[in-house]
Order: sequence, then structure tokens, then C-alpha cells
Amino acid sequence: GMSEPRRRFEPARSGRRKSVKPPMTSAAVTSFQTGKRPVNHGISSFLHINEDEDGLRSRPFDGTDLQEPTLYEYLDREGIDCFLLNLPYTYPPRIDGDIVSSWLTPTQDINEYFHPTDLPERYPSLEEYIPSVSAGAGTVEGLRDLQRMAERRCAVIREVIEANDHEFLL
Repeated sequence: GMSEPRRRFEPARSGRRKSVKPPMTSAAVTSFQTGKRPVNHGISSFLHINEDEDGLRSRPFDGTDLQEPTLYEYLDREGIDCFLLNLPYTYPPRIDGDIVSSWLTPTQDINEYFHPTDLPERYPSLEEYIPSVSAGAGTVEGLRDLQRMAERRCAVIREVIEANDHEFLL
């Protein structure tokens, strides 16, 4: 029979799309990755909030909170080599492919963003990778920081494409 990734791209699956409810980035990005609604994939906001004997506690959602497989997990299972760049909820890694996780990665150690850890050796532009910027938002310097971050991400994408060793880049 036809593999799951191929079935998901059948022409009958195309059509007009609506955003998810709630229409938040965290829920929408996860619905994009899984093809499921937030009620099914389990992520509807950036923070997981629960109550214990000490009161309310919160923590950022991460890849362990996804309750449904992602498109790239289906591709990985089919032996399709993936490269994921700055995609939320890819930490901790859910596939064997190459991953540069997003600003939601719960560490300040830039090396923890790379899976496997030798990615900067294969893609030298990762040596200067910037996961996110926040200081100076709305200022000229803040805009320059955003530009530098975008330029470095573009450099990574160029290196990955030029290396031509992945079948899927997201």
C-alpha cells in the first residue's frame, strides 16, 4: 500500500484551510506539524500550567508534550532524511535527522540546540547561529539583531541545500 506520508499529500487532501482554535502561534505551528487540531495534538499555548500542593506551576511545552506524530516523524520512519531548522517542539529530538531546535529549547547552551551535536562541523554557519533575539525589540538596534539572526539562518539553509544530503528541509 501507499505510505502514510504519500497518503497525506494526495490531491484529495488539498483544499481551503482555516486556522486552528485557539488561533495562537503555538497551536497553529503544532497543527501544521501534525495535521491535527490542538485538542488532538495536546498543545494550545506556549505554557503548560498545572496545579499542585504548592499552587500553580508553569513550564514551556516541548516535544515530549506532542500527543500525535509529526509529518517529519512519518518521513523519518520512511527513511527520508530530514533537516529541521528553528521549528518549535523539536526539542528533545523526536527523529534521527538533523535538527537545530527553536528558541523554546530550555537551555542557554547553544550546543544543546544541535542534534546531533556535530552539526556545526558539517554546517560551519551554525558556529554563529542565533536562536532568538529579544533585547531592543522595536529599536533600530533590535531590527539589526533581527536582520543578523535572519541572515545567519539563511546561511545555514544555503549550506544545507548546497550539501544536498537531505531529502526534506523545514
